[in-house]
Amino acid sequence: MFILGLTGTIGSGKSTVARFLVENGFIWYEIDKIAHQFLENSSPIYSKVIELFGTNNRSEIRKQAFNKPEKLIFLNKIIHPLIKKKIAENIKKEKQNAKIVLDAALLFEIGLDAYSNKIIAIISSEKNIKNRIKKERGLNYSLTEKIISSQKSSNFFKENSDFIIENNHSLENLEEEIRKLLPKLY
Repeated sequence: MFILGLTGTIGSGKSTVARFLVENGFIWYEIDKIAHQFLENSSPIYSKVIELFGTNNRSEIRKQAFNKPEKLIFLNKIIHPLIKKKIAENIKKEKQNAKIVLDAALLFEIGLDAYSNKIIAIISSEKNIKNRIKKERGLNYSLTEKIISSQKSSNFFKENSDFIIENNHSLENLEEEIRKLLPKLY
């Protein structure tokens, strides 16, 4: 089994890279989607989320969490252990020859780096990140700034990852960078 940690800030292009990896035989664990499951009614933390945020609406939770850092800290404290446990359970169910990509902006914060054989960080200029977030997610400038400032810096990723891909050019360029990197992973 080979587990690839894929990280970078919001809007850096992680999902684009993950989709390309799926085309090359990887199983994609999209950590955000797993986290969203813990905001549903059947979740063990549902009542705590409702108590803290008054809702389980992800958009509203995001606004509150990034406007009140203490809420973000509490949310991460209760959700990260559940994500890590869920990933460990899922990995155990995979075949021995599986290739898995763990796509997580908070790979290091959650502790998923410990599961990764190699780590790729996708970095991009702040201008490109903001443009992607505005275009793809429709978030306002103020909230985007708060999200970016809450995440690790490019320097952190450079120091703690095995490979860095700079995503400041075309989609074709990004795919070519990944194509060149694939043989170096194993």
